[in-house]
Amino acid sequence: MQTEPKLTLLYGSEWSESLSALLNSAQSELVIATPFISLEGAAFVKQNTTPAFRRIGKLTIITNLSERNMAFGVTDPHALRALRKHFQTIAIRDLRSLHAKIYIGDSKQAIITSANLTNGGLAKNLECGTVVITEDITQLRSYLLEAATAGNDVTEKLDDLIALAQKLQADVQPLISSALEAGGDKLAVIEGNGESRNALFQQVILATLESEGPLSVRYLYPQIQRRHPNLCDDDERDFRGGKLSEPSWKHRVRAALEGLQRKGRVALLADGRWMLAQGATV
Repeated sequence: MQTEPKLTLLYGSEWSESLSALLNSAQSELVIATPFISLEGAAFVKQNTTPAFRRIGKLTIITNLSERNMAFGVTDPHALRALRKHFQTIAIRDLRSLHAKIYIGDSKQAIITSANLTNGGLAKNLECGTVVITEDITQLRSYLLEAATAGNDVTEKLDDLIALAQKLQADVQPLISSALEAGGDKLAVIEGNGESRNALFQQVILATLESEGPLSVRYLYPQIQRRHPNLCDDDERDFRGGKLSEPSWKHRVRAALEGLQRKGRVALLADGRWMLAQGATV
């Protein structure tokens, strides 16, 4: 008979203390899914696992090594190389659609949390989470590992990723400095994050409809990708229902269209094409 899962809510420093306990108790396997990882996070994993586990246990890291993440230093391939050095058996997967932060020990317990494996996530940010102990942890483990197969195995490519990260950071640093001088809002636009990215898609949609006339979503996609390829990464996909979905940027285009429609700036024709609403300006 399956027992009810045991849940423990974590607040503040409780989460990192619980992660320390989970790492220290692991004997055969750890699965860590975290979009961001830093040198401090890697050091935390090493310090809180036993020498025996580092020698005979298996560590799987699932993270997001997008160029943006490496350029802004939120995912550090140096941290991954440090773990590669200290753990005898390790697999590192780059999954661009990853957003979950999940830490699983020996398929016995999991921590599901808001916190990444970074200094901010471990010690500075306001984070919350839940420790879950249940027989269904094996299902969660299997789901994560299956999802990770959609990404790339980068275990033996860390030196190349470090070189790429250094180049990206050198390229983006002048932009960051300029944006900080101009104000924080422009920095958010450079990062292409959250509402700023949605606003960029909306502006591109309006400009495209103004120049090309009414277009269906199908014909909007290539026009937007041509105008703003940096926002339209075909490799960034979600993993849903056991298979890869369409590129995530296409979901964002549709969300941007819906936002513009609510604002009265675009209208949907009966034949499925979008057009600028009467009186709308770009």
